[in-house]
Amino acid sequence: MRMAATALALTGMTPTGVAPGTAEDADLVNGNSVRNTASLHLTVDNSEGAGASVVTFVTVAQVGGYDVEDVAVTVPMGAVRVFGHFPANVFGSTLTFTASAAVTVLAYQ
Repeated sequence: MRMAATALALTGMTPTGVAPGTAEDADLVNGNSVRNTASLHLTVDNSEGAGASVVTFVTVAQVGGYDVEDVAVTVPMGAVRVFGHFPANVFGSTLTFTASAAVTVLAYQ
C-alpha cells in the first residue's frame, strides 16, 4: 500500500520580497504534495543529482470519462527548473507530484 504523499511547506511571497525558503528533499517513495494556489511556483533543483530526474505532476481531470494524462518533465542533471500555473480544474486543490531521482524542491506562493 502506498503511503500518503509527503506535504511540502509553502513559502509566501510579497511585493517587497522575502528570504528564500528552505528546500526539501523530494520523497522518492511516496511523492510530494502541496496546496495548489493560483500563484504556486515550484523550484526543482537537480544540481547535486547524479543524473536526470523526471518530475511527474499528477492530474485529476477527466475528459469524456477518460483521465487526462499526467505531465512529466525531465530536469537534467545539474539544472534548476521553476514550474508554475497549475490550474485547479486539471491538477486539483492539492498538487501531487513524484520525482524519479534525488532533487530538492521549494514551493512558493
